[in-house]
Amino acid sequence: MRELYYDLFFAYRNIDLLSDKAVLFSRIEDAALARYSSGMAPQQEVLMAQTEKYMLLEREEMERQKIRSLEAMLNAAVGRDTNAPLGRPEKPRTPPTGTVWMS
Repeated sequence: MRELYYDLFFAYRNIDLLSDKAVLFSRIEDAALARYSSGMAPQQEVLMAQTEKYMLLEREEMERQKIRSLEAMLNAAVGRDTNAPLGRPEKPRTPPTGTVWMS
């Protein structure tokens, strides 16, 4: 059960990272659009930024699906309704073996 909790914690951390990267690529896309509209950059630059941003959004949705699955497994492990909300897990006090915490 501890492993499920760690997996849930890391899935939420992954979503945070993916969201941050998506924001960055939105800014890159905006800059590329501005450069393209002024004739200073090829359209390919805009398309590359958009593609990367949408790939990150797709990965974020996959992590959200993983969270739903992990929450259902954790709820089942403790005898609760599988659809009961758990909320975001707190950072565990001790990392799993071989893991280094990054703040």
